[in-house]
Amino acid sequence: MTPDSLRPLGASGGAPSTTDSATDPRRRLHALRDGLQGIRHVSGDLRAEVAEVVAEAASGGIPDRTRIDALLRRLETGLARLAALAVDLDGVTTAVDLAQPDGRRRPHVLVVDASLSVRRHVGDRLAAAGFDVTTAADGLVAHACLASRPCAAIVTDSSPPHLDARELVEACADRLPVVVTTDGRVPDDEVRALASSAAACLPKDPSIADRVLDVLLEHLPSPAPSP
Repeated sequence: MTPDSLRPLGASGGAPSTTDSATDPRRRLHALRDGLQGIRHVSGDLRAEVAEVVAEAASGGIPDRTRIDALLRRLETGLARLAALAVDLDGVTTAVDLAQPDGRRRPHVLVVDASLSVRRHVGDRLAAAGFDVTTAADGLVAHACLASRPCAAIVTDSSPPHLDARELVEACADRLPVVVTTDGRVPDDEVRALASSAAACLPKDPSIADRVLDVLLEHLPSPAPSP
């Protein structure tokens, strides 16, 4: 039988014991929600204080250094709390993955593209196939995603904002598959350079989502289909 702590969300069963409650995804998600609400309140106070300091400086005043140092310390504390929450969220995701009826994990795939329609098209197809998908509109968001949670594969446009796709491919090629999608704006020599290290370099056409899925299924364990 599946322990309560690893039951799928919404599964029937008795109330978890005190020991199980620490790993029950539902309880941990509630704790994460409370933690994020606390950070939101703190960030609101910080924004107000920073605005006061900026206004003082703009009017020709000299902000108090002690106050600025205190703001920086509070910001560092908030960032540390946010990082801790990100780690715990990854733990919740792992628990939910393990709770799948057939016991298979859902490989995490990061999709990077400036186009919302492409992100949705590719992301929805991968999610329907059972992958756990995170999307990012540019390199800044992509780096934040990678820093907070490991992924099993990356699908990226050949020239997303704030991201050098070639550097990304070269940095990750020996650890995980990277699929590059192109729309014809990138010179052929750059496409060839990307294709030499990427798992695949695919043109963006109506079948792009299915073709990306085919490549990922060649390199990753087949996930359990989404219900």
